[in-house]
Amino acid sequence: MTWARWSEALSNNLNFWGPGRWGDTIVPAFGLRWKATNALSLMMGYRYQRSPIDNLGGPSNMLDCDRHVESLGLDVNFLKMFRFTAGLQYTVLVDRTEVKDARRFPTDALFYSNPGYPSYTFGGHEIATQATLEARW
Repeated sequence: MTWARWSEALSNNLNFWGPGRWGDTIVPAFGLRWKATNALSLMMGYRYQRSPIDNLGGPSNMLDCDRHVESLGLDVNFLKMFRFTAGLQYTVLVDRTEVKDARRFPTDALFYSNPGYPSYTFGGHEIATQATLEARW
């Protein structure tokens, strides 16, 4: 478990839009490592990251959504000095629809001209890989 203290984060958006837009989140995660041989280990993991932003209906069109993150990995040691690791991460970005709130805009003109007016939906998938070859002597 990780406690992500987003409410303490300093960023351009937090400073500009004021405090209270970012909330702390708890990120549950688990991982398994199976050592098949002295030289080979297989790894897998999962975590759920909830978005720290609960209402994006104002002037900002920042995209952020909850994430389900699954990962697989491989760790191989060979010739007593080399280590090869590889990983694959698949992330599901949970679909989210945000509806613009006119009360959060200083004028009607800014509300109607906002690129996100009247609402927008976003989500999707991400795939990431990594590979490392390490030599120790």
